[in-house]
Amino acid sequence: MQELVERIKNEGVYLGGGIIKVDAFMNHQIAPDLMGRIGEAFAARLAAEGVDLGSVTKIVTAESSGIPPAFAT
Repeated sequence: MQELVERIKNEGVYLGGGIIKVDAFMNHQIAPDLMGRIGEAFAARLAAEGVDLGSVTKIVTAESSGIPPAFAT
């Protein structure tokens, strides 16, 4: 999702060791419109793979930044 890539480039802070801090829009502060669009994109990709979204009862995510987009999905 290009919008997410741009937000990471513009607002993310590289901490080294492959870690990018994105708390300005995904952890401590949440951009609800962005999270909604990420959720829609995730749901569309899952549906394209044949996942029956009506039967999904849990989404497993990395604790660090995955909870808001998983909830939106």
